Amino acid sequence: MIDTKPSFGRWLKERRKALDLTQFALAERVGCAEVTIGRIEADERRPSRQVAELLAEALGIPPEDRPAFVQFARTGHTGEAAAPLMPTSATPPAVAAAVPPLAAPPVRAMAAPLTRLIGRDQTLAAVREALHRTGGRLLTLTGPPGVGKTRLAMQVAADMGGEFAGGVCFVPLAPISDPDYVPTAVAQALGLQDTGAAPLPARVLTYLRDKALLLVLDNFEHLLGAAPLLVEWLAASPRLTVLVTSRAALRVRGEQQFAVPPLALPDPAHLPPLSELARYPAVTLFVERAAGVQADFALTEENAAAVAGICARLDGLPLAIELAAARSKLLTPAAMLARLAARLPLLAGGPRDLPARQQTLRAAIGWSYDLLDAGEQALFARMSVFVNGCTLDAVEAVCNGTGDLPFDALDGVSSLFDKSLLRQDEPSEAEPRFNILDTIREFALEALAARGEVETIRRRHFAHYLAEAEQADPLLQGAEQTAWLERLEADHDNFRAALAWARDSGDAEALARLAGALWRFWYVHSHFHEGRGWLAQALARQDAVSPPVRVRLLNGTAWLAYNQGDFARARALAGQSLALARSLDNKWEIGQAMATLGSVELGQGNFDAATGHYEQGLAVMRALAHSWGISYMLNFLGLTAQLAGDSARATALLEESLALSRHLHDIRGMAFTLLNLGRAAHEQGDDARAAALLEESLELSAELGNKEYVATCLSYLALLARLRAEYRHAVLLYRESLHLLLELGHRESLAVGLEGLAGAVQGEGHPEHAVRLLAAAAALRDAIGAPLPPAQRPYYEQTLAEVRAQLAPLAYAAAWAEGSTLSLSGVVALATAYAP
Repeated sequence: MIDTKPSFGRWLKERRKALDLTQFALAERVGCAEVTIGRIEADERRPSRQVAELLAEALGIPPEDRPAFVQFARTGHTGEAAAPLMPTSATPPAVAAAVPPLAAPPVRAMAAPLTRLIGRDQTLAAVREALHRTGGRLLTLTGPPGVGKTRLAMQVAADMGGEFAGGVCFVPLAPISDPDYVPTAVAQALGLQDTGAAPLPARVLTYLRDKALLLVLDNFEHLLGAAPLLVEWLAASPRLTVLVTSRAALRVRGEQQFAVPPLALPDPAHLPPLSELARYPAVTLFVERAAGVQADFALTEENAAAVAGICARLDGLPLAIELAAARSKLLTPAAMLARLAARLPLLAGGPRDLPARQQTLRAAIGWSYDLLDAGEQALFARMSVFVNGCTLDAVEAVCNGTGDLPFDALDGVSSLFDKSLLRQDEPSEAEPRFNILDTIREFALEALAARGEVETIRRRHFAHYLAEAEQADPLLQGAEQTAWLERLEADHDNFRAALAWARDSGDAEALARLAGALWRFWYVHSHFHEGRGWLAQALARQDAVSPPVRVRLLNGTAWLAYNQGDFARARALAGQSLALARSLDNKWEIGQAMATLGSVELGQGNFDAATGHYEQGLAVMRALAHSWGISYMLNFLGLTAQLAGDSARATALLEESLALSRHLHDIRGMAFTLLNLGRAAHEQGDDARAAALLEESLELSAELGNKEYVATCLSYLALLARLRAEYRHAVLLYRESLHLLLELGHRESLAVGLEGLAGAVQGEGHPEHAVRLLAAAAALRDAIGAPLPPAQRPYYEQTLAEVRAQLAPLAYAAAWAEGSTLSLSGVVALATAYAP
């Protein structure tokens, strides 16, 4: 017959197993020997009153029911006359009250999030995979303030809770200020009470030892001294998994780090269609949270650009986006975007049920800043002067210029990186670069101002980048040019900041030195508009600039003006540069001015004058024995001969130039010469060789990052396609070239491209559109004083004759009138209107 009256010992055994405890673990909780628990469960002995009371606490018996429990343990019954203990499923009400069943471990239940997690599917999958990975029992979610580490950890715990027999324990650590109290916080979350029977850390360790538990420790960054304790727990508890959120890495054995990224963002400068834009997580989050405070809020064509701009300004940080969206009841997206020039004051007023440090972004960042030591705070504040990243060398020079920091640049940057206040750019073969998210940088700038160091650090910043620009300038002419161009491009925002400091501080010499050192970079990387703008600001104060600096400034400005078809301005400035260079007996700048003046004459079809300037420049470079200068003068002379129709002389000069460029490993020189050789080969009737030369030039130009050369190569490849009657391919190549030229504002080359596109469009059977393109090109040439070169005249006249033959005089005249009166924006529309 089955026994339906189990003893206390049998009940205790079932109860212990329901709690997922071993005899050893229960003995540790009670403070007795493991053998004692074994004998009680075997009904070989009764517990003493003290042990029974400790068992009641360890087993989670409510205080009001403990007297009945102690009597049951001591006597085998609960006080009811002849009422033996029944199995759990048949326990009488009085006994059930005394010994309630436990179906789950006594751990803190997490509150269900009130909002859905947006845009984190891939991140969630990656975190889960990391936790499943062999040995992945300690995972730290790191990231900057406001990136959403806590919310992500809560979702991971909710998704994975069923995989852990012991459940999930979520421990909020933000209220704790001392690492020594981490065991106390964990014990409270686990439901353990400090009875004094054993030290609390030991009791936590005993509890965890045999548990298949996911322990989530939230906000650990200020308690890093307790990190070794986690290693101890994991070593003693083979089924324990610990998920930590922290702005700083723990840096202990066995730790895996997972950097939580910001939400994916659209590029505000190239917005996708509305339906695609709405799928970007940052945009989705803003729209959903904005709708929470303004029920009719929606993403529309009218507000799409502003919403995308807001998300980009806020670096895709979920907290920042949510705080901004909460303002939607008062501000339109456009008004909000305008106010985000200063982000932190706007990003306040978060939900009152959040911790104070999450109600404003300033408080969230301030929490991290306050955890830094004095040296780290100084470095963090000083690094705010950098814009869009910097190298370690720059950090050392600018932030530790007097050696007052207690560490070197690498150690300091590593520390801030580990604390999620810095980010590292995508790895490359170049020197590593580090940057601060703009939202965090604003706080750092305030900290720099509070330290009274703004002027000192900005001056150091300027000095560092001036030295870099002046070091790079001569090296843009040889084998190292590609590496230096990439470095200068990476630091372009820092150069902009340095130029602005020089301008705003009224230091005309400093502004002119930096702008003059950068003009060649601006030219090669096709930053024509911006370069001319800075150079013009420097020229406006040239009376306060020393002559050696002024001569470079004048010629650089002249060269960029020439490249945008501003021939009158270029001639005037180059003439001033030449006169000043002669007065200084500066042979190099004399040769540079001759090259600029020759190019201006070439652009206006004055081939003899151009040749005269280039030959004088060549004589100067030969006297200096400057191989790079000789190569370029030969190249210009070859180009002049080619445009004048003397392809044989052009080829000889260009071949000599190319040999020098190859010897110097000068990529820009090779690209330019190959381009000109390709044009000369075409003029000589060798289109196969022309195509090969142009393709090689195109590849080198793309590697160099020179949009002007790329556009010109595409234009001439389009011409070859057009002459082979491949009109559709030619149209596509011309249009790609024209897009680049419109961006650069290179009006002479733009005219050439429009004329070529007209021929391709005519070949496709659209004469009226071809006439409009020809008229627009003619208007451009008239505006800048650039006549059609003889080498290009046959193609132009062929197209003109074909459209005249196909159109009635009135139709031709109407189309020409329409094209000749177009603005530059109208030319843009015209160039893209015809789609093959």
